[in-house]
Amino acid sequence: MSMQQWFQAQREHGEVAVVQLHGALPQPGPGEARIRMVGAGICGADIRVVRGDKVATGDAHRPVRLGHEGIGIIEQIGAGATHLMIGDHVVVLPHYFPADHATYCASSTVVPECIGQSHTRHSGWDVDGVWGDMVIAPCTHLVQVDPAFVRQAEASAPHLGVALFAWTEPMLCVLSAYELMARQLTLLQRPPMSGKRALIIGCGPIGILYAVALRKYGFSLCFADQEAARIRLAQDCLEGGVAYQGERDFDLVMVAASSLGAIKMGESVTADGALLYLFAGLNTSERSSTDDSGMLSYERMHRAARAVWTTQSDGRRILYLGHSGYFDHLAPQAVAMVAASGVALGRAVTGVIPGWASPTIEAHADGVSDWTSADGSPALLHVLRGLDLRAGHGKLMITCAGER
Repeated sequence: MSMQQWFQAQREHGEVAVVQLHGALPQPGPGEARIRMVGAGICGADIRVVRGDKVATGDAHRPVRLGHEGIGIIEQIGAGATHLMIGDHVVVLPHYFPADHATYCASSTVVPECIGQSHTRHSGWDVDGVWGDMVIAPCTHLVQVDPAFVRQAEASAPHLGVALFAWTEPMLCVLSAYELMARQLTLLQRPPMSGKRALIIGCGPIGILYAVALRKYGFSLCFADQEAARIRLAQDCLEGGVAYQGERDFDLVMVAASSLGAIKMGESVTADGALLYLFAGLNTSERSSTDDSGMLSYERMHRAARAVWTTQSDGRRILYLGHSGYFDHLAPQAVAMVAASGVALGRAVTGVIPGWASPTIEAHADGVSDWTSADGSPALLHVLRGLDLRAGHGKLMITCAGER
């Protein structure tokens, strides 16, 4: 068997590195596939884990391959995997059940309620993720991308091509939020929430994804962010929406920023009887924060996937809802949504790192320049260690050598 070399990004004992591996290629076991990665997204949660603002478990004595948003091509399949073929483009989903899962959790599929109870392990920080030239993954975690969708992505986002589908996992989380909203409103015997006014607080990648989804469902959109450039990027991606100018009485406020200030702002502008959605978990320093009554834990609300009514001091009623993760059965819908939204999501990817070890972030937006590390070290590591490009960039992605 010929010797090969490949790169991957790892975290060990709190340190991150891009390492080059040598030897025989890893072989998939029964029910597994080896995937040659095409592209991967950099999520704010990845950065928060590295800097200590998000809890990660896993074995501290072995390196963990980072990353949880990825798209690749199957190049080898183990025994027993019949629904996939070599050459298929696939998205790799990140939530795994531990071996003893059935002893304490009744869920047989990945759902937000299960994830919110910490009943799953997350690839990229608890178990190995997708940031490498090749990965081994269970076929049950692979979502096929139809060739027609691949062609659609190549036409709508040519600087990304099939790497556009690294958006699938975060889009899946967004669609799962709308699913939870619909379920809760049905339980409360309230009409579906569509065609109303929504404020999105936090115009980073998740905020843009929520804008894409909410526009599809007929909402009129308003954007708020501490960085004016991010509001303009969201408006450009969506070709519409307005910047927040002090309005109140929104039917839906989507908090897509890991900030107590964002939640407090949302509480102040939500209409009576309206919905405040806590999608982003709080950073470590603010995780114990509660509402003014001291009864509602924001971090717990973010993860609970259950609605809670509260009454504010001014008499307004707010329906709080939040979640972490996704309903895995919505994955095909997420793939289709990414393909259909290729123009908007392509615009949102303003920077591409062409390879794990590349020192450069190539700019793909007007008014944004390439960024190159002064010492030639991987640009990815600088992003993970705190390089703040929010004033000029939206989503950053990594593409593997030879695949665009």
